[in-house]
Amino acid sequence: MTNRILFRRHRGTAHSSAAVDRDVLARQIAREEEQRRALAAFLDGWDAAGGGAPT
Repeated sequence: MTNRILFRRHRGTAHSSAAVDRDVLARQIAREEEQRRALAAFLDGWDAAGGGAPT
């Protein structure tokens, strides 16, 4: 569900829009943390395979 759809669905009160904002922010943070974990796992695998940074 996109942010725009969430906003339209809960547009009625300031309280509900604040709750939507928190929900959207929490989902965005969770996605970013997932991306960080995936990148860390990739780089750990890359390093273990001997693919360190060129010198």
